[in-house]
Amino acid sequence: MEGCDRFPFCRFPPMSEPSEGPNDGATTLVFHGPVTRSEVAKWHGLLVSAFAKGPVRPVRLDLTASGPWDLAGLQLLLAAMISARKVGREFILQGPPSVLRELAERAGASALLAPAWGETQA
Repeated sequence: MEGCDRFPFCRFPPMSEPSEGPNDGATTLVFHGPVTRSEVAKWHGLLVSAFAKGPVRPVRLDLTASGPWDLAGLQLLLAAMISARKVGREFILQGPPSVLRELAERAGASALLAPAWGETQA
């Protein structure tokens, strides 16, 4: 792509569309690349699509290849989790990178996200 030498985010693959999870019926959205203020609107649109698929299906976000993260990305995850709870959907955060965990800890949100990470609160 022309001009990618000036913009480091160009090197990331395109965002994925929501897809079926492996044998469990969940709608899975794979995040790759930045989840920051400049990309959060795009991710929001894909999350809306993921929630629109099927009646009451779990929504899984595969975060393994995501990053960097900022507070806008963290806010997006929190809003998605709250929306999932309101409609009775399971919300799963798979493979959250350490930078996201650290950001959540600094923001005081790690206890809120712990259930989505599959962790129990102490």
